[in-house]
Amino acid sequence: MASITRPHGFTAGIFGFLSSVIDLVYPTICVGCGKVISKSPIPVCVSCFAGLEEVEGGRTRSFLRSIAEMPAIDFACALWYYDEGSPVRMLHRSFKYDGFYSLGVRLGKLLGAHIERSLNGRQGPEVILPIPVHRVCLTERGYNQTEAMAAGVTEILNIPVETGALTRKRLSGSQTGLDRASRAMNLSGAFVLNSPDRIHGRRVLLLDDVITTGATIVEAVRTLGAAHPAACSIAALALVRPPGNLGGGRAVNARLHRRGSVTDNPRRTPDHRRRRLPPDHSSQ
Repeated sequence: MASITRPHGFTAGIFGFLSSVIDLVYPTICVGCGKVISKSPIPVCVSCFAGLEEVEGGRTRSFLRSIAEMPAIDFACALWYYDEGSPVRMLHRSFKYDGFYSLGVRLGKLLGAHIERSLNGRQGPEVILPIPVHRVCLTERGYNQTEAMAAGVTEILNIPVETGALTRKRLSGSQTGLDRASRAMNLSGAFVLNSPDRIHGRRVLLLDDVITTGATIVEAVRTLGAAHPAACSIAALALVRPPGNLGGGRAVNARLHRRGSVTDNPRRTPDHRRRRLPPDHSSQ
């Protein structure tokens, strides 16, 4: 079983140094409203956290099952909606693009607790399989963001993480702005199955950061099918709201967006102070 790729060597040293400098200069700022906060596992204040809209039970599975190409899945859930202007977008971009690995772990713990609640006593998965990233992305970021989440989920569910069974053999390029058909074409043949015996007959939990059109999930589940798992379930930190499901969080999210609390550029934040995250030395 391959191990989770964590920041190490020179990369870990850079992350650690930058974190120490930021600790000295900037306070922890809520990514939603800009208030100074303290003793919070994630950079969101109590008020903004209460406003994060959880995905209704069954909504994620219903959305995925509505995709014609979707293979059979046993269970699916996502924690929050990924609305434009929501603090969820900034949290996601911070641990995916900005090097805050430990934030991904902390969010993974929240997702793990959500998975436990969503299972509601039913038979759960036996192994966690994070969606892999291409080696080029791994080099650029220093780690796989879904493996960061998996490190948190495994602490809650107490099941192993398998990182070697599925790899990404083809760099598909940016998926941003592509519709479902274009994404599916872009991802066709992107994954390769290694050591199918690690998956055969086991209940697998496929872990992703954000579900947009479902194209990545479709291709990953289709590739895993050759290993004949006993069941395949899906979990994600966030779900892009399907058309027609506006929900109650739009007004709040639009107001946050107008205030400029969140940026649409995944590699930039409104100002450096909003990137300040609380230190978490336990996951270094």
